[in-house]
Amino acid sequence: TRMSPFALAHPDDRERLRRHFDDLLRGAPVAAISCRMLHKTGQHLWLEMMWRAIVDADGRVSRLQASSRDVTERKDYERQLEETRRKLQVNQESLIEANARLAALASHDALTGLKNRRAFEERMVEELARIRRTRQPVTLLLVDIDHFKAFNDSFGHPRGDEVLRDVARLLSRTIRDTDVAARYGGEEFAIILPNTDAAGAHEVGER
Repeated sequence: TRMSPFALAHPDDRERLRRHFDDLLRGAPVAAISCRMLHKTGQHLWLEMMWRAIVDADGRVSRLQASSRDVTERKDYERQLEETRRKLQVNQESLIEANARLAALASHDALTGLKNRRAFEERMVEELARIRRTRQPVTLLLVDIDHFKAFNDSFGHPRGDEVLRDVARLLSRTIRDTDVAARYGGEEFAIILPNTDAAGAHEVGER
């Protein structure tokens, strides 16, 4: 006995095949459909099938005929291509993330998260070029933690690192988004205040 195409179709493809048949019986133009069909070996093979409706003298569909060809190898190749594409995309995203992390490491101080001395000096060069161009003021604040060496000697460097991180957080909360705070070295910090005159810098410094 012949089995229904739906019984032979892979469970994940049955509904799609059923919709294809419905379109065919309604007389809608349909193209070839690729489905996984059960083979006598017990495996599901990809078949590309072209179905056509055979009508009787009354114009009713009496039966369906199909021509098919095995496209399992092509589907496997397409699947491998898709897997390779996904892996390449993941690798590309990982590379972008890694480059972003490297850029952050190159421009930020690992302990405090502030800009490092190199990034500070690069930004300062940019600001000096800008003020020559626009004549807008820029102010530089230098901040130093008093008696930091004595604190480290008394409580240890791990506690000293905590102090540096706390000071960095305070500086970040105090300045504007357009300002730049950097760890210049040791317990020394620098803050670039674009478009800020001496009076404005004094206010920030006191804060």
